[in-house]
Amino acid sequence: MAVAGRACAGAPVRRKANALGSQKQRRIYMANQFNIGDIVQLKSGGPKMTVTKVQDKHVSTTWFAGSKKEDGIFPLEAIVIFEEKGK
Repeated sequence: MAVAGRACAGAPVRRKANALGSQKQRRIYMANQFNIGDIVQLKSGGPKMTVTKVQDKHVSTTWFAGSKKEDGIFPLEAIVIFEEKGK
């Protein structure tokens, strides 16, 4: 007979996922979605940007505003791979 909060003998013990561990796994997964040279865009829109560096929580990018070169660092959650509309 099982006691509340305890597992029966021989039954596997289930543990809640460690929130910190799952956040780290999510960041690693997201970082693996981007590669140097990928064309990305902010989820909110904006210019096409080229990925120049992928870090644990951020992606470094470069783009041109007219003839001026711009650089930026954005959280992984804020960018997506650029897709042409209508394709």
